[in-house]
Amino acid sequence: RDEMMNLIFAGYDTTAAALAWTLYAAARYPNAVAPIKQELNTLPGPIPNPGELSKMTQTRFFVHEALRLYPPVWALFRVSNEPTTFGNFSLPEGGYAMVNIYGIHRLKSIWGDPDEFRPERFQPEEFRGKSFAYLPFGHGPRICIGKPLAMVECQLLFLYLIQQYRDWE
Repeated sequence: RDEMMNLIFAGYDTTAAALAWTLYAAARYPNAVAPIKQELNTLPGPIPNPGELSKMTQTRFFVHEALRLYPPVWALFRVSNEPTTFGNFSLPEGGYAMVNIYGIHRLKSIWGDPDEFRPERFQPEEFRGKSFAYLPFGHGPRICIGKPLAMVECQLLFLYLIQQYRDWE
């Protein structure tokens, strides 16, 4: 019951924030929206079905890049269940740690040009080896249970709004 309540209700604020930042990115980087409009033109109807949505890679890459630059949750907090060492820093059992998602998403050593909006960085060959540096939903055993639903919602709503405002640039 608790997991279902969490899935149904807990993710709407972060999904809404993700969609808002995705729309902001579309307004700020209108040239990056052109490939999405091309994908929309290939659809037989106004709303993609699940099979069509899974093939809309430009839309997915755009949303991922928006989430990389503007993560709805900028940090995660964890409690260490055993003594842990990170380089020269030690964390005792029961110690608190903060994972700075916003900062990790802007590391030049990982992303190259981290402040540039480049959806193509999520193409499989370019993204390879970076999955633990992309954390808008967390990662590992504590990953957000609503990630698949949030991504579908964000992509569908984003596509719907793009269709409504095709001439917005």
